[in-house]
Amino acid sequence: ILLVQAGATLTSAITLADGQSLLGEKTGQQIVADGFGLIDVPDFSAGTGTPIIHSVAGNAIMLASNTRVAGLSITNATGHGIMGSSISNVTLSDLTVSGSGMDNLFLQNVAGPTTLTGLTLGDAMGSSFHLDGATADVTLAGSISNSMGRSLLIENTAADTTVDLRNATVQDSGSGVLISDVVGDVQLNDVTVTGGTGTGIKVIGNSGTVI
Repeated sequence: ILLVQAGATLTSAITLADGQSLLGEKTGQQIVADGFGLIDVPDFSAGTGTPIIHSVAGNAIMLASNTRVAGLSITNATGHGIMGSSISNVTLSDLTVSGSGMDNLFLQNVAGPTTLTGLTLGDAMGSSFHLDGATADVTLAGSISNSMGRSLLIENTAADTTVDLRNATVQDSGSGVLISDVVGDVQLNDVTVTGGTGTGIKVIGNSGTVI
C-alpha cells in the first residue's frame, strides 16, 4: 500500500506493481485486509486537503492488474493522467483528473472487471475518458467533461462486454463523443453536447448496442 500525505504535492510519475494500492490520506479511507475484512486507514499526518500529483512529465500514474487508486487529484500531466494497458481487476475511486496533455484516463485492452466510481474527469487535450479495447465489463460513475478534446472515446470492445456509464454525467463542448467499432454494449444516460468543434455524438462501425 502506498499512502500519500494529505495536502502533499508530488511531481514524479508513479508506476504501480500488480496488487498495489495508491491511496491519498483522508478520513474514512478503508482497505480490505485478508482475514479482517474492511479496516480503516488511520490518519498519519497533520496535513489537510486532497493530495495532488501535478505537472508530471509523461503519464502520471501507470496501473497494473489488481490495483486500486483512490483519494487523489491528478493535474496537468504532459502525457496521460492515468493509464493502464492489459489490466484486470482495477478499482479507481474518489479521483479528480484534469489538464492532461493526452487523455485524463486511458484504459487499453481491459482484460478483467474494472470499476471506476466517484471520478471527476475534466478538460484534456485528448479525451477525458478513453477506452480502447475490453474483453471484460467496465463501469464508470461520476462526471466527465471536456471543452478542448473529446469527453468520451470508446472503441474496440469485444462481444459480451458492457461499458456502463449510466451513473456518469457527460458534458462536451469540445470535439464530441465518439463510440467506434464496439462489439459489446455501451450504456449511457446523461449526455449533453453543446457548442463543440466537431460532431456532437458519433457512433460508427458498431455491432453492439449503444443506448
